[in-house]
Amino acid sequence: MSKDAVFPIAVLIDDLKNEDANARLSAVKRIDQIAVALGPKRTRDEFIPFLCECVDDDDEILIELAQKLGKFVDPVGGPNYAPTLLNPLRLLACADSKLVRDEAIASAVRVGSKLTDKDFATSFVPMVEALIKGEWYNHRTSGVGLAHLVFKRCTTSTIRNDLLEAIQRLAQDTLPMVRRTVAECLSQIVEDATGQEIASSIKTVHQLLGDDSQDSVRAVNIATTPYVMVALNKLLISGKDVSENVIQSIRDELYRKFLSVFCVDESWRVRHACADIFINVLEGYLGYTTVFEKPAAARASTTDVPDCNEAIDLISDNKPNTLDTLKEASLKILNSKPSAPAGSNYDAANVVRAFAKLLSDEEPEVRCIAIQRVVRVASRISPANILAYLLPVLTDRASNDNSIFVRSALARNVVGLAQFIGKDDSIKAIKPIIAKLLEDRDPDVRVTTLLSLPHIIEVTGVQPFTTNILPTVVLLADDSDWRIRKSVVQAIPGIAKDLGVAFFDEKLSGLCMNWLSDTVNYIRRAAVRNLVQLSTIFGQEWTLRVLVPKIATLKQNSNYLQRINALFFIQELAAASKSNIVAQHLVPIALRMATDPIPNVRFMAAETLGKCAPYVPAQCRESQMKPCLMNLTSDVDVDVKAFAKDALKSLQ
Repeated sequence: MSKDAVFPIAVLIDDLKNEDANARLSAVKRIDQIAVALGPKRTRDEFIPFLCECVDDDDEILIELAQKLGKFVDPVGGPNYAPTLLNPLRLLACADSKLVRDEAIASAVRVGSKLTDKDFATSFVPMVEALIKGEWYNHRTSGVGLAHLVFKRCTTSTIRNDLLEAIQRLAQDTLPMVRRTVAECLSQIVEDATGQEIASSIKTVHQLLGDDSQDSVRAVNIATTPYVMVALNKLLISGKDVSENVIQSIRDELYRKFLSVFCVDESWRVRHACADIFINVLEGYLGYTTVFEKPAAARASTTDVPDCNEAIDLISDNKPNTLDTLKEASLKILNSKPSAPAGSNYDAANVVRAFAKLLSDEEPEVRCIAIQRVVRVASRISPANILAYLLPVLTDRASNDNSIFVRSALARNVVGLAQFIGKDDSIKAIKPIIAKLLEDRDPDVRVTTLLSLPHIIEVTGVQPFTTNILPTVVLLADDSDWRIRKSVVQAIPGIAKDLGVAFFDEKLSGLCMNWLSDTVNYIRRAAVRNLVQLSTIFGQEWTLRVLVPKIATLKQNSNYLQRINALFFIQELAAASKSNIVAQHLVPIALRMATDPIPNVRFMAAETLGKCAPYVPAQCRESQMKPCLMNLTSDVDVDVKAFAKDALKSLQ
């Protein structure tokens, strides 16, 4: 290697010990380059031991180092030499910061998955055993975090039994963070456990954690229940290891304790976890062999349950963030069938009553998560039970709940129940809830309800809601918060396509046109896109009759910002209109505006002509647009010249 090539590598190595944290971080990000320069042997013999001396550093640097080491199998020479990476990863897995430990565990799992069977047994397993027996809690938690890979790869019964005994001891550890980590990892361990292991050790661990004095431990442990049930269902199908009676007995006990003990736990965190995974436990007891979505409780690794995070700003890409996805996913899941027999103690009425209690829980966080899960729960129960138990509670929540988050969650999710109970019952039971939410004292809830309306209208038709929609839209149209106005603007197309053109022209057209003159530019632009969407719904005749005259009016406005909005309108509408409308009606307006006294309007006109070019015949481009743009290239304003030259390129 030349001296020129060696020099930057030497600098990088020196930077790993630099006093400046930014220099160290930059060097760590490039350790793969150092390894390539050194070669596999020197990387194993010299560089990896050197990195072991760098584990006492800032968290950000150690996180980066842990991530890099997880991808370092090839630089050290391949899987046969991968055990050399375990020592620095073990040191990082013992770090004080949980963020560092988590990254180290993830990388150690990645490396461990590539080890040969011999190296796994002689290197990885002893590392896990040593960590689990460690004196400090962070050692023990990291060891538990790595244990699932041992169960996945190791078949030696003595190793598995010793590890299960160690985990059972840690389930009674004096420190709640250790016990909580055991609960977090149980869902991974059970996937590769045998029937005997589940029936003895894992069942015992689950019971110990379920009776834990710390509510944070109980809450995390509850999230593992669906995974234990799914594992039991798979055993029922395979017929391996343990008798059907034993499996049924464990399932019955898990189900009974969940409904009668955990769902009414004194801790709101535990009840929150129950509401979150209620459907997963139900499906597990019904015989499903998949946990269809990972519960939020399983993702939580702290003592605090996250705040109810039902989003208030529901718009993403001009459509509600999650309801379409939720509906599609729920229908897909609904069509799936259980593979194992259902538990013998299943009682649909008891299940729905238990969930109804969570819907009316005293804590808003519990009510909120329960309402967010109501569509999924409804997908597994009968329409009669939805009408008898769930909708009365939801009706009460719409009227009496004092939490905006709960009412917003209700506005978003209650419409999803219509698909299960049909048109007539939806009008009878869900319409009053929608009507109440449309009159809610908080504008965010009213907006959320408006955004959700199209999904129930698909089932019921729009007629039952016409008298409720207009007052809400009118009230929100002039709200002082521009974000509320934005959401109302974006909700209109979904409602208008069902209301029809006649109703829109009579009742809503004026509001939509007024938004074009809003004081906030974002609203003006959103109003334009809204009307362009409506043009695709109502057709080209409506475009000529309503939109083109409005653009002509904006063109003559004394406020140059309104004139600019007219040009933006032309740009957006051109892509959604027929060629003859663009050439005969839109381009002439832009041509006339190219002589506007304000330079901003002129360069916007030039840009507009360029964007209209793909939608007009060649004759229009040559005879009308090109001469205008050529003239603008001689404009006194440099920006106008630049935009005109760019637009001319679009004509070619």
